[in-house]
Amino acid sequence: MHVKSLDRSTRDTYYTLVPLNYILRFFNLSCIYRKHNQLKICWSMVRSILYVMIFGFLNFFFLFKKIQRLDVIRNKTFLVTFSDTIQMSYLIGYFAYTVDLFFVYKYGRDGLLKYFKTFDHIDQILGMTCYDEIRKLIVRTLVICIVFFITSSSVDYVCWVEGFGWLSPTLYSLDYFYFFLSTLMAVDGMSHVVQLEYRLKLIKNLLQVCIVAYRFNRCYLLLLDQTSYINSKFGVRVLIFCLNLLVNMINLLNVSIRFATGSMVSPKGVSRLPSFSSLLRFLNWSAVGVSIVLHCEKVYREEEKIVEVIDLILVNKVNCKYDLGIIDILD
Repeated sequence: MHVKSLDRSTRDTYYTLVPLNYILRFFNLSCIYRKHNQLKICWSMVRSILYVMIFGFLNFFFLFKKIQRLDVIRNKTFLVTFSDTIQMSYLIGYFAYTVDLFFVYKYGRDGLLKYFKTFDHIDQILGMTCYDEIRKLIVRTLVICIVFFITSSSVDYVCWVEGFGWLSPTLYSLDYFYFFLSTLMAVDGMSHVVQLEYRLKLIKNLLQVCIVAYRFNRCYLLLLDQTSYINSKFGVRVLIFCLNLLVNMINLLNVSIRFATGSMVSPKGVSRLPSFSSLLRFLNWSAVGVSIVLHCEKVYREEEKIVEVIDLILVNKVNCKYDLGIIDILD
């Protein structure tokens, strides 16, 4: 299935999301791609079920291993084991990934094609030319998140290996994978919010120089429809992300403080390294959460500015009609 045929030199909304979609498609979290200048749907239900089964098996296998270690924990003489420091946060990550797949299936096929087509229609009216700028912003955000993720996860893994050996940290490294998926979901949501932000900014600039605003009324209403689509696709996913964010930040901060104060000690007597690595991962989660809030806040501010400009236009029209009425009376 396709929407339209495009010139290879054409810049459009999909063009801004291509680098991110390459990564999302690997995890079956994106179903739109371009082939021979046409947007097409490609999403495999079998692949999604296979992913859910594999990660579900790994999750419950790790859970079983943790239960097996409970008796061992009670017999240890040191204050804490690795199993005691890691909560079941990756179970929330597994649930979040399953929900992501469901919403991609529900909203990410024909609905996403219509979503891109609507943006292209809006851009034709507005004369949108900021595609390269949007793409650079999305790529920069994606690269920063990936680099920060690799750095924090690598440091965290090495620090825990120093204190607990390589086996337990390797078994629980699935938590890193789910954090990466959560980061991708956050960047995906931010990339769509950025689309709204730039178009709202363009409408605001056009309204400031154009007294006649009827050409942009439809664009603004279409953007509201796009907002509804984004809310439908990401609303529940963002709530789950916030829950996952809260659980992980509390857990990581708790572990960092307990190691820093000496109330937790690893079998090898290491305490400062796990404290540092947990704090680093805490900052990583915080950065992702703050980025989402900032982009949403920018969109809200742009919408407020548009409303202010519209109010000003309406007031000027009323004053203009009032002045013309007075002139007619005097004449």
